[in-house]
Amino acid sequence: MQKHTVYIFFSEANEIEANQIAKDLKHTNINCIVAAPTAEKVTQLVEKEDATGLLLVSDNYLKSIQETTHLDRLLDEDLENRIIPVITHGRRLKVGTSQMEVYPTKIQTLNNVMYYRDFWYEEWIALRKKSKSAPIEEQEALNEQKEIAKKMSVGSISNFIRKINSTEPADWDELCADDYKMLFDKVGIERVFVEGEEEEEVSEIPTIEIPVEEVVVEENVETEVLDLKGDEESIAVEVSASEIPSNENEEELPTTSENEEETKEEIEEEVVSEEPIEAMPLPEVTLNEATEEQPEAELIEEEIEEILTEPEATVKEEVLAELVEEVNEELEEKPEETTAIVDESEEDKVELPFTMEGLKDLDSVDAQAILEQYNIDEVEDVDILFHIAESNAEEGDFEDARRTYERILKLDPYNGRALIWLARLLARHYDGETMEAAHLYRKAIMVNDDNAALYYEYALLQKEYFKSYNKASDSFREALLIDSMFEDAYLGLAQCQREMGMIDQAKANYLQACVLDAAKFQTAENDNYFGVLRILEDEVEEAVQELEEEEEVIEEERSPNADTVVMVTGASSGIGQAIAGQFIMAGYKVIITGRRKERLDEFQQLMEEHLEETHIHSLNFDVCDLDAVKNALDSLPEEWSNIDILINNAGLAKGLASIHEGNVKHWETMINTNIKGLLYMTRMVTPNMVARKKGHVINLGSVAGTQVYPGGGVYCATKAAVDSLTQSMRLDLYQHNIKVTCVSPGHVEATEFAEVRYEDKEKAKIYEDFKPLSARDVAETIYYVATRPDHVNIQDILMFGTQQASARDVNRSGRGENK
Repeated sequence: MQKHTVYIFFSEANEIEANQIAKDLKHTNINCIVAAPTAEKVTQLVEKEDATGLLLVSDNYLKSIQETTHLDRLLDEDLENRIIPVITHGRRLKVGTSQMEVYPTKIQTLNNVMYYRDFWYEEWIALRKKSKSAPIEEQEALNEQKEIAKKMSVGSISNFIRKINSTEPADWDELCADDYKMLFDKVGIERVFVEGEEEEEVSEIPTIEIPVEEVVVEENVETEVLDLKGDEESIAVEVSASEIPSNENEEELPTTSENEEETKEEIEEEVVSEEPIEAMPLPEVTLNEATEEQPEAELIEEEIEEILTEPEATVKEEVLAELVEEVNEELEEKPEETTAIVDESEEDKVELPFTMEGLKDLDSVDAQAILEQYNIDEVEDVDILFHIAESNAEEGDFEDARRTYERILKLDPYNGRALIWLARLLARHYDGETMEAAHLYRKAIMVNDDNAALYYEYALLQKEYFKSYNKASDSFREALLIDSMFEDAYLGLAQCQREMGMIDQAKANYLQACVLDAAKFQTAENDNYFGVLRILEDEVEEAVQELEEEEEVIEEERSPNADTVVMVTGASSGIGQAIAGQFIMAGYKVIITGRRKERLDEFQQLMEEHLEETHIHSLNFDVCDLDAVKNALDSLPEEWSNIDILINNAGLAKGLASIHEGNVKHWETMINTNIKGLLYMTRMVTPNMVARKKGHVINLGSVAGTQVYPGGGVYCATKAAVDSLTQSMRLDLYQHNIKVTCVSPGHVEATEFAEVRYEDKEKAKIYEDFKPLSARDVAETIYYVATRPDHVNIQDILMFGTQQASARDVNRSGRGENK
């Protein structure tokens, strides 16, 4: 008899269900294919047009890279009528045990979908970290997995779940209870039993049925009610393959008949203990309270416990409330007993440390007292942690607030409230943590995807810091989809569209913002910026009408700086990297150079991951090697060859010895890098500038070039040379319309300058007692110099932190926030 072929697709955790189907249908007119590799089964299903696929969808399946890889083909339109999804339970190790437990698979709500998107996002992050330290032979496989996880996190898993839900998937329990009638109906055949075949075990994936029972766990993001079918005191149970012993020990296992009474009693006790009445938590009795006579509160507590645990008792709410009230009155009469240990002698009176035991009223929580007695990593109550974090933030103690929010996220990685407030904290109070803030906003949005304010704040970050106007526009639109009356989002969207050259759309959204709140937005300055001429009152309505009718596809505008090429030497760290980042974020084409290729690659990858659009070209060479400089510049593609701005940043200091004790190798390194390197780069780049009558050379000098100090003889001399060369270059090049600038900073932290000079990390800690300039301060200054109008050339800049007056005069009174 010709049998209908059914290919079963499942994760390893659901082998039991797959084998059960094959066994139950063995003597019917359906032939189940279970054991073949998934890829092979998919291919056979596609080729065999009269076959059917049964897809067992579980939490394990949706988190499996090996299985979800094939969902593209399985859920393709060509197989739409031949794939039957079945929602079944997942399996996992029970916490603190070696036993497995089953739990429901939930894919029906938006929160469920976001949960899986977040899972794949975290999986992608984990695979990225793993691939960086993995052996070379593992890199290819890890990179493939990383791409799959990335694809899933950005939308594939959402599409897969949507397609599964659109097919009205079957429920595993209903499928079994109906004896697979739904399967036969969908296949379109009548069930026929095939007789005369010998009994044989399912050979695809052998399993052993044993009477071990396993409680089904009901869980979800939302509160779920345990569904007890039939007898309310019985619970469905399942067994996973990992719990099944080998055949050699099978005879040692207890049979169902020997243990069913004991198992039944255990289950009944578990069900009875889950009464829908909760007892109020009571403070623990301290050691000094333990006397020969039990305190009244303790006796009442025991009485409550007896009532709650008595198998046959029916607890009445009024009786329990009465007992709890007596406990509270007892505690109110003796409040000091929970906070101090009192001895008979006044001299021996000892005050207990602050304790979090029994805290209920958060308004009475003393955050400082908790931090004095506990390390923040010891506190596990999330409500108390939020109280501490908010108290710290209100008092301006942002570092402690940050640590506390990070502690909450360690306890609950998907706590939306903590993600939001930590993102805001970093965005508003940590200049160097904007990228981390953006990352946290993305995670917060995944958890709270119906929060318009979150999309708005993330859009502002993209617009104002990263200048990613297209990505910011998308986030503003998401905010407006949630709240169509969000006037600030209309204005933000209008500003992005104005920057991208979409004048008409920008005007329409600006006018919509004015309709919602004219007093706030309708100003002469805004009218002028968006090109609004207020002649007729109905212009607002017409513009809004045009906005609603226009197509959603918006062409991306190129950055106005996309044709300007900037070359930054020494861009692998410190000031050079900060300068390069400043120009990259502004949309320039930036050539980054340095000796450490891995540092350049990491920096380029970081920029490309966090920015919507980047133009970066990396060159790995040593500026001290003239041949290397020539070869590197000759290798530039044509579109990168016309360098408009050359920033000679590469430089260093080695040692701080007196002239009669100096290390000659240190001298040669400083002279080669600080002088020769600058000369080689300038000589190779400026001829093209002269030919085009256009260009700007910016040399990074130092206060040491004009103010010498003991032990810095050769370094000071090299920077004096930079100062002199800058002046000479200017005289040589000004007649060719080329600008030449020297920017000379004092002390700058967040660089490798001190570590390279002292060759000792401890000795290099020279900035702990005052606040110097940061690398970003210098980068922003150079960016300002480079972006002046063509007729403006800022020739020299000398810059210090507020606590530095000269090369040797520094106010080392501490790093105050106001300094």
